[in-house]
Formats: sequence, C-alpha cells, structure tokens
Amino acid sequence: MSTEEKKSAGAVLVFYIAVLNLLIIIVAIAGRMLLDWSPASAFYPFFYAAQFGLIVAVLSALQIIFAFLKKNSRLKRYAFFSLVLGLAPLLGAILVVGPSGFKAPMIHDITTDTQNPPVFSIIASLRNAEENSLDYAGNSIASLQQQAFPDIKTVHSDLSTTQAFSRAEASLSSLGWTVVLADQEALRLEAYEKSRMFGFIDDVSIRIVDSAQGSLIDVRSISRIGEGDLGANAERIRRFFETFHSQL
Repeated sequence: MSTEEKKSAGAVLVFYIAVLNLLIIIVAIAGRMLLDWSPASAFYPFFYAAQFGLIVAVLSALQIIFAFLKKNSRLKRYAFFSLVLGLAPLLGAILVVGPSGFKAPMIHDITTDTQNPPVFSIIASLRNAEENSLDYAGNSIASLQQQAFPDIKTVHSDLSTTQAFSRAEASLSSLGWTVVLADQEALRLEAYEKSRMFGFIDDVSIRIVDSAQGSLIDVRSISRIGEGDLGANAERIRRFFETFHSQL
C-alpha cells in the first residue's frame, strides 16, 4: 500500500471516529431528554467528546493540507467532513452559550446585591448535601461578578411593593420557571429553572423592599452544581428584568 493510499485509509478511519464521537453526544443528550438521565450523564460525554472533537479537527486539517498537495479528492472529501464533524460539538456549544459565556468567570452565584444578597428558604430544602452551598461567598466572587457583569444591579421601580410583587410573580409565570415560594407579606419569591438540554437546575430568589420612589427589586440566581456557569445566571437575571419591564 502506497503512502497516499495509507493516508486515504487513515482519513476514512478518522471520519468514522468523528461520526462515533458525535453519536456519543447525541445518545447522551437524547438519554437525558427522553429517558431523564442525570445532567452529568449528558454533560460529561458532551464535554469530553467536544475536546476529542478538536483533536479530530486538527488531524482532519492536516489531512486536508496533504490532500491538496497530492490532489487526492477522496482524501480531501473525507477529511473535510471529519473536520466539520469534529468541530460540530464546539460550534454547537458556542451557538447555545454564546461567545461571551466562555469569557465568564468561574463563579455560579450571581446577585444584584453583593453586600446583602437575597436568601433562600424553601429552595434550601430542595437541595442535597452534594450540591453547591447557598451561603454567599462574599468579596471573593463579588469583585469577579462586578468586573464581568457590571449591569447586574438592584432595580429601582416606581411601582409600589405590592404592584412590583404581582408583576414579579407574573414574570416568573411568563418565563415558565417553577415557583416554590410566593410570600406576598414578606415580599419574597423563590423559583427554579431547569435547562432543556442537560437538565441543570438553577435557583432564583427575588426580594422586594419599599423605597421613597416606589420599590427596590433584588434577584439572586445560583447553580445547584458546577463551579462555573458560563454566564447563565447573569443572563437569567437579565431575562427576568426584561420580562418584568415588559409586563403590562
């Protein structure tokens, strides 16, 4: 077998490896969504397969260069498809998370009030010992948050506290989050959101207090598992306030 033939055979092998790598991701995500597998059973195959896909992509790129030099159309074709399949998991992650998500700091607890963040009561009973603590880490994450998400701040509203509470409750309903606490007397709400693809659960606490101009609204969003959140909690708070302000 000539060197060129060996290269062609190698390109075919890399192609089938790329297909298998992608199938592992598809099976893991399908299992999570259709069979209610745990979030980790889908995320970790995706995470490692995406990294392996980059190795496949590098090998494919080298094969493409060789194919152009040798004018081998068969090698070029297989290498091109392997490159696409190898990069597919990473490109998919970028589309879902967005480029800014990969720049987010390794924190998973975001709040509009870093000095006195909203607390959790009902949510605490829904968490287990293996999940992230609900205790706020203080300055160690507050400074990171303020640098990465300077727009996440307490919202001042001209609505009364009662009106703000009703609108906040309606906003949670519009967003489709699961509400576990709606205490109008204490002006507090708690809810959680479950991600569709991996099934990760993030918890939200909303606190409303009276102010001279109307009311102050603070929100805290924290992931149950994982050290970093790829900017998901900050984006969740933004979505809440966008929905809050759009309510009639």
